[in-house]
Amino acid sequence: MDLILLAAVMSVFVGLFSSAAASAEKIEEIDTSLLASKGALVQTKGSLVGQSVIDYFKANDVPVDNNSIIEILPLTQSGNSLTQDSPYHTVLSVTNVENGEVHKDVLVTYADEKDGSLSVVDVPVNSKGVQSGSGEVQPFAGTTIEFPPDSWDKRLTIRATAVYDTYSDGIYTYYSPWGAYFTYTKGTANNISFISVDYICDGAVYSNPGFKYQNRSASHSVKVSQSNPNASTMYSNTKYFESGKVLLLSGSPSAGNSITFEFTADGSSNNGYTVKF
Repeated sequence: MDLILLAAVMSVFVGLFSSAAASAEKIEEIDTSLLASKGALVQTKGSLVGQSVIDYFKANDVPVDNNSIIEILPLTQSGNSLTQDSPYHTVLSVTNVENGEVHKDVLVTYADEKDGSLSVVDVPVNSKGVQSGSGEVQPFAGTTIEFPPDSWDKRLTIRATAVYDTYSDGIYTYYSPWGAYFTYTKGTANNISFISVDYICDGAVYSNPGFKYQNRSASHSVKVSQSNPNASTMYSNTKYFESGKVLLLSGSPSAGNSITFEFTADGSSNNGYTVKF
């Protein structure tokens, strides 16, 4: 009887251990609703995107399929907080997930002004119903967007990508940031002498496995900078977060993910724009 009881107790312990181990595993399939960006103005799926939008992504080497999450995100001058009355630009983002590895692409397109400077080309956010334009996006929020404009001869587009793993305890999603890269495309204009993208993940630190709060917060940066970068060439950096630790995106106003863009074109430096997601 004692042996039978011991075997039963051991079976319970093994079951508990297996359950705990499973809870710490990287998420293999993610409900896309969990990946909605903070402050997204519009969210939709690749299956609802018009062909000209798909062409825009493909021209910038961004993968997109029916399950990709496509969003319009606000873009602000670096250092400026986003409030209801503050000015901001709008950009497109694509999120893809494979085996728990998340790739968040953010594309910022610039155009020449009359004075020779570059300004952000905003993605228009409309409150119209469904439209028939080839570039329409039908968001869940009931608005539509049309992008890009007809002519891109003198445009500059920088594609920045944040890469991170996600984990779950069945209630919360935890993040392990580890990579960033960028590419760019341009028309006949602009000599690009410098590009930098800085992916930052900020939050409360938890253990993994176990998901125990470590009584502190952390901000993890993965920055990629390149002088005289070549168009359509990927520049990347890998920098893993602390071993055995993950981040819960809460605990402070700065908690969350963000990418900051900086570049120099035709000898003029851009002061930097930041998108939060």
